[in-house]
This record gives sequence, C-alpha cells and structure tokens, in this order.
Amino acid sequence: MIPNNKLNKYGDFLYAINVDDTNIQIGLFSKDGELIESLKKHTIKARQGEEILPFIANSIKSQMILRNIRYCDIIGIGIAVPGPVNKLGVIFNAPNINWKKYNIAVRLSSLLNNLPVIAENDSNCSLLGEKWIGNAQGIDNCVNIKITKEGVGAGIFLDNHLIKGRNGACGEIGHIQINEKEEEKCNCGKKGCLEQYISLKGLKKIAKEFNFNKNTDFKEIIEEIKKGDENAIKIMEKYSEIFGKALSILGNHYNPSHFILNLSINNEDGEILCKYIKKYYEKYEFYACNDCNIILGKLSDNSGMYGAANLILSKLV
Repeated sequence: MIPNNKLNKYGDFLYAINVDDTNIQIGLFSKDGELIESLKKHTIKARQGEEILPFIANSIKSQMILRNIRYCDIIGIGIAVPGPVNKLGVIFNAPNINWKKYNIAVRLSSLLNNLPVIAENDSNCSLLGEKWIGNAQGIDNCVNIKITKEGVGAGIFLDNHLIKGRNGACGEIGHIQINEKEEEKCNCGKKGCLEQYISLKGLKKIAKEFNFNKNTDFKEIIEEIKKGDENAIKIMEKYSEIFGKALSILGNHYNPSHFILNLSINNEDGEILCKYIKKYYEKYEFYACNDCNIILGKLSDNSGMYGAANLILSKLV
C-alpha cells in the first residue's frame, strides 16, 4: 500500500516524532519551524512494540482537541524510527524496539484520519536536524553518529546529499560485526556487532571488565577520569579505541570533513570524549582522510525530532 505523503500546504502546524529504544518524543511545530510544545514518554516495547503507534496517535488527537486544532490545520507528520526505512515508509525490522517489517507511514496515517506521514530512519533524521539548526549547518560532507541506550546508527551526507541506499540501510553501522569471539547476542540476532560496544549499554559492558562499580555513564566515567581514576581511564581508552577504529573505516569509505556525535552528554564532557576518540581515529585512519573533525552535535536527544520536522518543512520550500 502506498502511503499518503501529499502534504497539506495550507496547514499551519505539523507534528514531528522521534522513536528510539528509550523514549518517544512528539513535537508540535508551527509552519515556520518553531517548536510549540513537546512531550516525552518511555518507549513501550511490550507486545512487540504494538502500542507505540496507537500511543502516538492518541497523544496527537488529545493535543489537537486541547488546542482546538483541526485535521485540515495539519501540514503533515514526520516520524523518525530506529531502523532502515525505504521510500514507501516500510521499516525493515527494528529489533531495539521489537518491531518487525511493516509500513510505518501507512499505519500511522490510518490512525490519524489519513493525514500525510513521512517516515525516515532516526539517525538520518538526527543528521537532518543538525543540518537544519545544529552543528552540521553549512557542512556538505559529514557523518552523524547517533548513540542511544542500545543502538548506534549513522546519517551520511555526501556533497550535500543524504545517502540512504536501496532499502534505507546505508547507515546501519551498529551492525558491523567487529568481534567474532563475542558470545552474547546483539538484538539483531548476530554476535559481535559494533553497537554491543559503543552504545550506552556497550559502555557498561566495557566498564564491567574493569570492575567499575559506580554509575556507568559518560558523566560518571569522565568525572572519575578528571580525578585520575585508572580504571575510568582504561574504560575510556578501550571504548574510544573501538569507536575511533570504526570511524576510521567510515572515513575511508566516505571521506567526510566532520563526524558529529549525537548522544546524551554535556558540552564539556563531550569535548573530552571527542578528543579520546580522535586520538584513535588518527591512529587507524588513512592519511588522506586524517584531517576530519570529530565534534559534538548541538541538539543531542532532540536531533531526531527536529529532523523529523525538517522532513516536512523541507518539502514545503
């Protein structure tokens, strides 16, 4: 079934949604790109994620009633989801939220009076958000790395064009297999995937190897690094080596001027993380690609939602 993606150019509002393995974000935007209101809820993974789209639809309907917004006032809906999405809005499995293959755009549209819906991969949307109002503005060749609790993905811009691939899976770097000896399965069913080591869950996995008994997140580890904690330094070195080596492979493939990291971290800690990763990127990278910058994204957890808004707004120009 072909989704309804014919936007209502006479509308005044749009909805932008980001779904990842941790949260569902829903933003109401004006046609001028201003965020009017947003809400966030933990992602509902039960029953193979069947409750996610009905929750989104019901939340939108409730807000429309409260704000006296009619369906004819809506330009369209953009939704970012954690998996490969093709041109028809079909997602090819999203194991981190228990989704199987089906048409996200058609399904959500059917729950909202056949409003136009455009679906896209969340890492691609994260990059679109950064290109629109974040730290990727004016950069023609860049790779945006989105890191969540369990997932890792990339949005890739080459010569100012988003690269998607045949089934929208071009940036699925989290499932590059890097460790044949890994015994634990990734959510995708394979073993030794990159996201098993550089997602937030992967950071905890590495920390266990060094008996790090504190809260295992970037903030806590970097705080201990500042105090000179040897185990915290070893954790960061191992994590950054895996990350930097992976980026060097992407650098050879795409030769970007910038890698942009999008994750939950403050600016000061983010700069420290980028310096660690950069050290190992330079160690493994081909000399012609070694001048690449590694920077923190501006929008952090909100990048996917803003990118989903840009999916709609960019088509109105």
